Amino acid sequence: MREAAMALFAEQGVKATTIRGVAEAAKVSPGLVQHHFGTKEALRLACDEYVLAYVRRQVTAGITDRNLEKAAGLAFLRRRDLAPTS
Repeated sequence: MREAAMALFAEQGVKATTIRGVAEAAKVSPGLVQHHFGTKEALRLACDEYVLAYVRRQVTAGITDRNLEKAAGLAFLRRRDLAPTS
């Protein structure tokens, strides 16, 4: 349900997305979506929390895997990412 909601929020926008549309895309009943999330706003918040948790995990993994917790690694990224592009 969450994945269906995220896809619809991205495609249609939050305002145009309905609980019924999410249910149809997820192949469940609208009542089941409401049972798990309550309201469309609560569903949107659950989607936001999921995405933020994913991003945090990826950032943490990137920092750990690339030794970016060290000052030299951060300096390299800053020089690379903030360098002007032509």
